[in-house]
Amino acid sequence: MKKLLWIGGIIAGLIIVIIIVLTFVVKSYLKSESLKALIIPRAEEATGRNVEIKSIDVSIFKGIVVNDIVVKDAQNKGDFLRVDRFILDYSLIPLLKKQLVIKEIRFDSPHIFIKRDKKGRFSFQDIMERQKKKPVRKEKTQKTDAQLKALPVSIITDKVLVSDAQINFIDEMKTLPDVKGTSDMQFTVRIDKEMKEPEIEGTIDLKGLTLIMNGREIKTRGKISIDREKILFNLNALIEGDRVEVKGKVQDYLTKPDIEKNIYSKSLDLDKILALIPTGEKETTKSAERVRTAKSSTIKRARPLNLTAHGQMKVDRAKFKGYEIKDFLLKFSYKDEILLLKPLRCDITGGDVIDAEGTAEGEFRLRYSTVVSDPMRVAKKSLKGKLLARLAKGEIKESRITEALSAFTGLTDLRRLTFREAVFNLNFANEKIDVDGFINSDHIRLKPKGIVDFDQNMNLKAEMKVSPVLASKLSEGLNKISFMKDKEGWVIIPLTIRGTVTRPSVGIDTSRIGRAVERKIKKEIEQRIMEKMVPRTDKKKGSSEKKTEDLIRGLFGK
Repeated sequence: MKKLLWIGGIIAGLIIVIIIVLTFVVKSYLKSESLKALIIPRAEEATGRNVEIKSIDVSIFKGIVVNDIVVKDAQNKGDFLRVDRFILDYSLIPLLKKQLVIKEIRFDSPHIFIKRDKKGRFSFQDIMERQKKKPVRKEKTQKTDAQLKALPVSIITDKVLVSDAQINFIDEMKTLPDVKGTSDMQFTVRIDKEMKEPEIEGTIDLKGLTLIMNGREIKTRGKISIDREKILFNLNALIEGDRVEVKGKVQDYLTKPDIEKNIYSKSLDLDKILALIPTGEKETTKSAERVRTAKSSTIKRARPLNLTAHGQMKVDRAKFKGYEIKDFLLKFSYKDEILLLKPLRCDITGGDVIDAEGTAEGEFRLRYSTVVSDPMRVAKKSLKGKLLARLAKGEIKESRITEALSAFTGLTDLRRLTFREAVFNLNFANEKIDVDGFINSDHIRLKPKGIVDFDQNMNLKAEMKVSPVLASKLSEGLNKISFMKDKEGWVIIPLTIRGTVTRPSVGIDTSRIGRAVERKIKKEIEQRIMEKMVPRTDKKKGSSEKKTEDLIRGLFGK
């Protein structure tokens, strides 16, 4: 028994000696003050910011624990980055060969605060610009500098854990959404002694991401995978009660991101979606000149986002201004602040003004800039495109225009016009819509053509045909005018529609009346010449002067 105790004491003593030796070896390489002296100056030189570390604890059992890491903002008034605790758990034996083989790296509660100011500058831009402005040095100087900056060991780890990571983004220009996010992350990292570009692979478990746009929230959860070349994402968002799936990838995310985003939803309220789009700062009468000056200076100083994007949006059923939209498909691309929407296709039913069913297809091009104070104004001004709508079995039920037409013509059928088919060809440019189309019903045919601007001002000409059945119901004033008739006997009434969409003004197109009279006179003259050349036996005699007078009187309803 005594012999066993003696052997056990020797073993215990050896273990203690080994622990003491290993602790001495570890601390000789990884002294607390040495590590702070290594980390802080290099971090400050790289970022141009003040960097603070409360303490670094080195233990053979616990590894390295760094407490309260802070990178200050550019003004040194607040925090740009804060990490509550950084833990590094390493293997001892490789350390003797100057290799730091890490079992695990863990970041507890890292917080990053990003802001874009009113000039369009992000709070990290000065760090990026600092890296680009580093002077090119001679080879010898570069070698010496690399030796000074090299790590004492190379770093290899298969597990980097980030728990409760939080990001906060605020846009003072109010053209990008404010962001609040929380996530857990796990990565593999490899960094050699020369501190070249690290190799990183891993996943992000997005526990909650909230985008705040125009005071409304979009909440998102999902998974994100990252490697050196790309980012893959599979997210589920909740937008004003509607669920949306977002899948895609980001190529070259470290240099010039190229984003592919595909969006799908079973049901979506497009009115709510459009209400989320930032409208920028509102101008007031007193500060209009100041805001205009700020806009021009902002455009000169701010930089557009250095990214491209493309993808598509598919929705099974959507709602928009009383319409039910089925099988909605929209493909988009974004480059150099130009957004291209092509093609746009859908089936439509219902509607607040026109209750109909049919199809719509089109394409649009506009500039959407995130560096101006009113991006929607820029988008409206640059919007170009076309939309073709084909409708069938519809009814115009609440339209100020058809009400005005009814009041002018005396035809009550126009108040709620039921039609068999309608086609509208709309071309958008210069903040105006060029309208060309037709509406056909059993007794009324209408062909509007002209301009409606984005302020709803109208300048339209509309040829309206009225069937013989309804012609007798025209107002007394219109019945006094001898309008042209087509081959089927429909009365052709040329109209003008001016004013605004909410306050239209309807009148007779006098220029068309003049041409109609001229054509009718010419036709009658030709007919009479033919009658003289081929006289009829039952033709009544009369002076040509009297006939011409009767013709002119008939044309003007006298």
